[in-house]
Amino acid sequence: MTNNKENNWKPKKFWNKNYFLLWQGQSVSRLGSQMYFMAMIIWITDQVGSASLLGLMGVVGAIPALLFTSIGGTFADRFSRKKIIIIGDLLNGISILALAYIFYTTPNATQLIIFWLLVVVAFSSIIQSFFTPAIAASIPELVPKEKLVKANTLGQASVQISQILGWSLSSTLYVLIGIPLLTLINGITFLRSEERRV
Repeated sequence: MTNNKENNWKPKKFWNKNYFLLWQGQSVSRLGSQMYFMAMIIWITDQVGSASLLGLMGVVGAIPALLFTSIGGTFADRFSRKKIIIIGDLLNGISILALAYIFYTTPNATQLIIFWLLVVVAFSSIIQSFFTPAIAASIPELVPKEKLVKANTLGQASVQISQILGWSLSSTLYVLIGIPLLTLINGITFLRSEERRV
């Protein structure tokens, strides 16, 4: 068990290095995730044409979140938030890169790809159950108390901008570069965002 007060300094300004690196890393991985998510919906529609499979993806993502979110919050209070964030990004990146590998090596094995896609969705949901509370609990330690609302607002703006840009670009990129490369890019965005953590 570690002390969550890893940074024993009081931030004097809002846009400090630690907050900027966290915000930047989150923005990069969010954009990659949104592009990937929408492109994956297009791919499933193209390959399978099944609305029930899209519904199954939603259920597979929701159940782990329901089961692990309360545990994740407690975990973030007791252990190093920095390590949770770094390990979460690494695990997400590796799992998505594994899916990209399957896309490249067995492009016609649709059932295998769908199986691994569902595994990645469930795995990512479990990771997010620990990752999201760690991010939320880190913000008050990285910005001055009086700037906390501004920091949270900027985080939400990042979510919305990533969603708009990701959804707008996904169909174009799906046509131009295909789902295997989009999956690879998403995996890399998680690893790149992890590199920018302090």
